[in-house]
Amino acid sequence: MSAAYFKSPRQSKQQPGSMADGGIPIRKLIGTMLKSVKLDEQCKLGILEEKWEAAIGKAIATHTRPGSLVNKNLTIFVDSSPWLSELFRVQKDMLSKLQVTFGRDKILSIRLQLDPGKS
Repeated sequence: MSAAYFKSPRQSKQQPGSMADGGIPIRKLIGTMLKSVKLDEQCKLGILEEKWEAAIGKAIATHTRPGSLVNKNLTIFVDSSPWLSELFRVQKDMLSKLQVTFGRDKILSIRLQLDPGKS
């Protein structure tokens, strides 16, 4: 199976490190496009939401949800002040669990905050 390529009109001559026909791999082009419209972060959040309970545990997952993932910093929304206080005490353990599930290179830090969707 051969990979699909997009031939840039600016690439008339073969460049060092480029594909033989001067094309760009479609997956690289799509990845760049996704990042430019921030869909890449949305995809990552979708994966976080799908695996949230398994990663963080049922008790904590019941009172939390992933908020945003920006520059590998995950904001976690918490549904109440008492739970927010409790989770501050186990914040390092939560980060470790998330890093085991999703990768140390994907989540470098977490930030806990009251859920703005809960009133």
